[in-house]
Amino acid sequence: MVVRLAFAVAISADPEILIWDGVLSVGDEAFQLRCYERVSKLRAEGRTVVIVTHGLETIRTLCSEAAWVDSGVVRASGKAQDVVANYLKNVHGD
Repeated sequence: MVVRLAFAVAISADPEILIWDGVLSVGDEAFQLRCYERVSKLRAEGRTVVIVTHGLETIRTLCSEAAWVDSGVVRASGKAQDVVANYLKNVHGD
C-alpha cells in the first residue's frame, strides 16, 4: 500500500520526468490498469517516463525506446521491440 500511495502522489504532482521502478508488481489488476493509463497520458503530453523493470510486456506496451542493462553494462538500446527481441534471443539462444 505504501508503494501504491507513493506512485499516486508522484503522478498527481504533474511531473516533467517520472522515474518508475517496478511499481506494478505490488498492485492488483485495477491498479495496474490505472498506472498504464496515467503513464500513457504522460507520454502523450510529451513527458519523459523512465521505467526500470524486468517485465517485458510492460516494455512492449509502454515504451518506444529501451535499454537492456546487464551488470551495469548496456547490452542493447534502441526501439523497445528490437531490444526485447535481442534480449529474448540472448536468453533463449538462436
